[in-house]
Amino acid sequence: MPADYRTVRLMKNRLYPTYQLHAVMAARKTTPEDGLKIGVLTILDWLRHRLGPDAPETLTAPQPEQYADFSWENLRSLYINQGYVIDIVSLPEQGAWTMQIVEPDLGSDPGNPEQRRQAVPGRVIESNIAFTVSNGELHCGFRTMISDPEDTEELCEVYRPAFIRLLADNPRFGLRQIAPLTPSVTRVETMEQLRQLTSLQKNPASHMPLILFTQTLEEREITPLDIAPRDALPDLRIGISPFPVKLPDLPKRMTLSEPKQPVDPAFDLASFAKSGLAYYRTFLLTDEIRRRLPSVTDKTLEAGETLYWESESLGGSSERFPYPPSTASREKLLAALMERGKNHACGRDIALSPCLFVVQAKARERAAAQNALRLSEAAEERFRHRLEQDAAAYKSRISALEDEKIRLTEQLDRAKQYRLRLENEKDELMRRVVEADEKLRHKTIQDREEVAYLRRCMDRPSEHAKIADWVQRQFVGRVVLVPKAAAMLEEKSAREISLPLICDALDFLATDYWSSRFERLPWNAVLDNCSRKYGRPFEVSSIGDMTIQFTPAQYKIKYFTNAQGKKRETALDQHLKVGNDPENLLRIYFVLDEENRLVVVGSLPRHLKAVSIR
Repeated sequence: MPADYRTVRLMKNRLYPTYQLHAVMAARKTTPEDGLKIGVLTILDWLRHRLGPDAPETLTAPQPEQYADFSWENLRSLYINQGYVIDIVSLPEQGAWTMQIVEPDLGSDPGNPEQRRQAVPGRVIESNIAFTVSNGELHCGFRTMISDPEDTEELCEVYRPAFIRLLADNPRFGLRQIAPLTPSVTRVETMEQLRQLTSLQKNPASHMPLILFTQTLEEREITPLDIAPRDALPDLRIGISPFPVKLPDLPKRMTLSEPKQPVDPAFDLASFAKSGLAYYRTFLLTDEIRRRLPSVTDKTLEAGETLYWESESLGGSSERFPYPPSTASREKLLAALMERGKNHACGRDIALSPCLFVVQAKARERAAAQNALRLSEAAEERFRHRLEQDAAAYKSRISALEDEKIRLTEQLDRAKQYRLRLENEKDELMRRVVEADEKLRHKTIQDREEVAYLRRCMDRPSEHAKIADWVQRQFVGRVVLVPKAAAMLEEKSAREISLPLICDALDFLATDYWSSRFERLPWNAVLDNCSRKYGRPFEVSSIGDMTIQFTPAQYKIKYFTNAQGKKRETALDQHLKVGNDPENLLRIYFVLDEENRLVVVGSLPRHLKAVSIR
């Protein structure tokens, strides 16, 4: 190598994990598929905030609460390299989505020089996120990997990504690792709670440490003044006497003690537990449970002591800490416990299976692609081999087929004619099937209507005065009898007209006539239905304006409301008529409420006065 060239030595790097968490979605009412969408949208929203104005349009997505309108097709793989590397592998058909962010260490807050932690030269931070649906649950894996130059003395601080709290606080998502991850202190007051706590520590899937605080015991001093009756105290009054007075000897201090009472330790456990979300679990044992701790574990604690207890999957080591006497020492202990809890997974092997991270997801993608390629190549090879066999067979038969060309041509013509005939027969058969289906549908509708009609007939009243109740019961939403018309049915003259005829006419207005006016039922179908159900047609016609004008008292009712909300007079401009002789005479006068699709009956069953022009 020439003397003027100088090589740069490759530096060894040390790779280790810091923050690690394996949890499952805790919300029971959210399906794993919907949970996957909520998780992905939460991560993308967090990522857009991190990138700020430089966020590419390819990361555009709705907010997490809009997950229901988010399509699976939008969960696509993505690769961005702009000084940082964002690698997203999306496999929604396999229930998996994962993202890896690789970025250089820029310190704790590059945008705030006052609070910025100095960056470590050469340090690379790799953030891994994975959502995987497995065995009916949505598994969530989070791992931060740090790559440091070999000579870096201090390990990287452990940071919990902000989206962890977002997912844990989301009621439609939540995080659970055996038990839900909550930002609060769990107070252990029963033996069942204690057994659950120890079971959690022993569970192989649990990797978060448990930090157990206990109650302290305090006592209150009692002075003689608190316990002695007034007449039992020595008389300390000083009288006037020429002789010296000697006072009785009293002890310098007399104290008695009540039994020590358990009280909660003077720690800010609420803030401690909130800061420890997804790092460690915080418990407070009552004094009774503390004393019974050895009955279910091999641990013993004195009042006020704190136990740091690792999960059994990571060795199960523990350490006891005495209760600090001062506020400063208590704050110092909490800070040390918090730091230890946050660093419990740093550099350790935490099982995050079955979560698929980018490397595993890409391997699965490659395996699927390779398998598809192998299947395609095998199918192509089979097709090629089959093609060669067919070509050889066809070649051996070419000479023989030449002599049969004319015969086959004729046979082909016959086959075409036969096919044409089959198609015609098929078309005819399909037409018959359609006709039969239409007839069956029509017959079904007719049968249903007839059954409904017979049921209404069975429910018909036996008296004219009960017809109004029958109409309200059977034809709600279609026919309305105003009070004036209902009262007419109770008159003696109404009983002269056939009750079945009145019921048939009202039934006609509520069914066939109503369908003709509001649902466009053809009139010939109306006539067919009348003939089948009632054995007769019904005639409906309009009433002349002259008749209404000269006899308004009979042909007008108050039904519709005006702009002031008051009832206004409305003309009965339609009527159903049957016959002219007294026995078969029937008249029903009504108006149509087009807005509410109602037949409003204002007068029946007698004939009203009419005006004729001569």
